[in-house]
Amino acid sequence: MDRQLSSAGLLALFNEQLAVRDMARGNYKKLADVKEKHFRVGGLDWRVAFNPARARSSAAKVDKASIQKRPCFLCPANRPPQQQGLRWGGYEILVNPFPILPQHFTIPVTQHVPQQLAGRFEDLLQLAKQFAAFTWLYNGPQAGASAPDHMHFQAGTKGFLPIEKGWKALPAELVYAGASVTVTFAGDMFVIETGRADVADHCFRLLYEALPLPEGEVEPRMNIVVLYDEDKYTCFIFPREKHRPARYYKEGEEQMLVSPGVVDVAGVLILVVEKDFDLFRASDIQEVMEEVILNREKLNAVIGNLKEKYRDEKC
Repeated sequence: MDRQLSSAGLLALFNEQLAVRDMARGNYKKLADVKEKHFRVGGLDWRVAFNPARARSSAAKVDKASIQKRPCFLCPANRPPQQQGLRWGGYEILVNPFPILPQHFTIPVTQHVPQQLAGRFEDLLQLAKQFAAFTWLYNGPQAGASAPDHMHFQAGTKGFLPIEKGWKALPAELVYAGASVTVTFAGDMFVIETGRADVADHCFRLLYEALPLPEGEVEPRMNIVVLYDEDKYTCFIFPREKHRPARYYKEGEEQMLVSPGVVDVAGVLILVVEKDFDLFRASDIQEVMEEVILNREKLNAVIGNLKEKYRDEKC
């Protein structure tokens, strides 16, 4: 294994990039001043953060016409020359200059292809194992991705997301228990636990096929968090109903620029307008999550379907 392609190598890249990129260094310093509120909702300890530097992502226009008008900021030709990364297979690991996490990376594929996870979940598992000091993330094209035209993952500081340690306290339903894997529905997400990448990949494929596919879209709406610890993968899959809640599109005082991606649904909800942050309450977390997460009727159908699939295929 290339010595650089390790967790230590990623940390070295992070430090090198902050040394040469003034804007990125400034944005990471601003994380220390991010205001936070803390709420206990649905059995999870949530953090609500005011991070105006994320306005570019939260307010990104992701309709087809807007995407076609702007240059892709993940393509090498459109990135600043100082933005250097590490190559891993067909991906490049870059330091994210607009961070949420204390160490935040974006991992685009080297070719300009749409955001779509089919056939790439195993890559995410391999990345999580090789760079196990970090948490690995995926936003679906209609579930938080601000660049739905360019396939990419994200990674960041392990232990930052409340869901990583808090999920076991959530109300849970066992979906499947096999010889080497457990699949649970906990809170608002499916959790796959196994020490085998091939088993995790197979269980995820069955879940992917069981989730509803919105008309005209390329894949089920979802957010994903993957950890690798003590020889075991833990994969959190959040099935999504909507990209953004209704309040995002309202006008005047009723508008709230909240655009949940994977970090948000995993317990760190980002707000980019100070008024929104000041007014935000625990009830708003519940309202947002109820809107963007797949509704209970559809979830029950998915869970029932999955129980049959897992039993028949003996994962």
